[in-house]
Amino acid sequence: MLALNPGPLPDILIAYCARWRDRAFVNLNLSVNKESYNVYTFSPVRIADFDHGSGHGLCRGDVVVDIGAGDGWWARQMARFVGAEGVIHAGEIEQKKVDDMKGKCADSPQVKSYLIPLDSTALPDNSCDLAFLSKTYHHFNKGSHVDYLRHLHKVVKPTGRLCIIERHSAIPGGTRATEHGWSPGLLMQQAEEAGWVGVRCELIRGTYHFMAIFVQKELFPPEPERRRPEGRDNQN
Repeated sequence: MLALNPGPLPDILIAYCARWRDRAFVNLNLSVNKESYNVYTFSPVRIADFDHGSGHGLCRGDVVVDIGAGDGWWARQMARFVGAEGVIHAGEIEQKKVDDMKGKCADSPQVKSYLIPLDSTALPDNSCDLAFLSKTYHHFNKGSHVDYLRHLHKVVKPTGRLCIIERHSAIPGGTRATEHGWSPGLLMQQAEEAGWVGVRCELIRGTYHFMAIFVQKELFPPEPERRRPEGRDNQN
């Protein structure tokens, strides 16, 4: 289910929406004015705004793995918030992309661009505070999604989180939707099978994309058994 909680658009997503407006939505004349533009909020686990003060976003010293980092745009944004003490492992599967990203991220020493394997991050267990995938998930080989999410479950710290951005496959868009999109429902199902619990799944207004945020199910203690008062019939 998509959460419908309008709120101010975080600065980082203003830039994201503006980027896509210029590339794909020129004729829609989208406004990305901070005062007038709304997006669904990302609390209680606010990944998108990277607000240090909230206690929910990225913090100084955090370690992030950006899987399918592309040109390093997201990695550069996140580097500003993890500080000099943090690390952004920005992975790509082609050496040319890695080399290009190193050049673009030269001013962000926290960004460690590297050649990432197809089936893992090649990072140690319990080493990351956030695993981040933007328009990468649909590229995984058919049948490998759950196994990859299980791998991320090991790489991400018990208190860490997983954030996935994908094009919503149910929004009409021809082959763009069918070949370069994913179903939020299917993602939730696969994530739960791999040991993750979805805490948010929201549309990024102004785009055809959704953002899903997960935490590990082990984060939740067992629900205490409720004791019924004596003499009352069994009721739910």
